[in-house]
Amino acid sequence: DFVLTVYHNGQTKQCTEVDIYFYEKSILASSEECSATKSDHSDCCYMAPKTPCNLCRRGDTEYFDLMGTNSVTYMNQKMACSDVSDMMFRREEEEGDTCSAAKEDLFDACCDTKCALCAGKGLESGVKVSYEGRMMTCLELDLGLGPASIDAGSDQCNEITSQHTE
Repeated sequence: DFVLTVYHNGQTKQCTEVDIYFYEKSILASSEECSATKSDHSDCCYMAPKTPCNLCRRGDTEYFDLMGTNSVTYMNQKMACSDVSDMMFRREEEEGDTCSAAKEDLFDACCDTKCALCAGKGLESGVKVSYEGRMMTCLELDLGLGPASIDAGSDQCNEITSQHTE
């Protein structure tokens, strides 16, 4: 795991670095060193979830964009939202307590809830539309909704999207 760190051979290393160390040193799975290290660093290992946790999912059908470069504190470490999202997706079940707690704590900081013209659908970027008396492409309209701080699900967002989507 590239997010988690462990203390190995007198140094703090990422789990992936410990794995690479074993590969480069040709340490056999049957060796004493391998057994001891696996026991000491069990946090590095996990079972992949059947239904992975999506940090920016709400309910069954609402998905929001991940703002991956935003920084948050998770597990007492400063991390990028992309790292937290990746760790949740690889390790946690969507319906699990850890996933729910992470969403509750980090959703606002990591997930873009701004209005999107074609949320969940393809955007015909070159099509011209009229908005507030001005002709613009669908792409220009969509890009303008985020900076306008119009939240997804708001009356204003619903009105705009219903006028310009099929």
